[in-house]
Amino acid sequence: MILSYVRVSTDPQKDGTSPEEQQRKNCGFAMMKGVDKFDVTEYYDDGVSGAVALCDRPEGKRMMDDMRAGDTIVAAKLDRIFRSALDALQTVEKLKEVGVDLVLLDVGMEPVNKNGIARLFFSMLASFAEFERNRIAERTGDGRDAKKRNGGCIGTAPYGFRKVGSGKMARLEEDPYEQEIISNVRALSKDTIPGVIARKLNDAGYHCRSGHPFQIIQVQRMIHHG
Repeated sequence: MILSYVRVSTDPQKDGTSPEEQQRKNCGFAMMKGVDKFDVTEYYDDGVSGAVALCDRPEGKRMMDDMRAGDTIVAAKLDRIFRSALDALQTVEKLKEVGVDLVLLDVGMEPVNKNGIARLFFSMLASFAEFERNRIAERTGDGRDAKKRNGGCIGTAPYGFRKVGSGKMARLEEDPYEQEIISNVRALSKDTIPGVIARKLNDAGYHCRSGHPFQIIQVQRMIHHG
């Protein structure tokens, strides 16, 4: 039995990983092996992130439950089926124990878990794929840091500021009300402990962003971080 696995996470896919393209390649493999179409079972995870392990995806889990010794799982590309080198190697070990072959068509037509040389190549390829995902994450993080340095806003605005605009155009702007509270807290902190400062703020009618009374920890954060 051929178990044809397909996954897409975005729509449309324009890099040769559309569901139709993946299905075409998987069916082509089955035809070359002389497998009847009735002996091909398709599993299609639509809109599932590659960050999700195969066994945690709806169709991926069903495929893992359905597979039997002698079956062959086929996927068009390595990154369609695995999220990381660790996920790949752990899954391959499980397939080996069950007696199921794994074919990744961007690697070749032969099972990647069939012999020592194929396993070595597969391990290297999986490691490179994980490295590339890590590099993408690093570049994304660098982009966020650069945006912050240039006055942009990522996520919730810190106390003392408010978020203006949205998306890539979002930036931070000082909030006069919160900046006044921070100034008062810092002035009082020279000779007053945080607990007393919190009580003074509440007695004076000030309130935190949520509208609730100030707590000691909030005062401490303003003293140390602004």
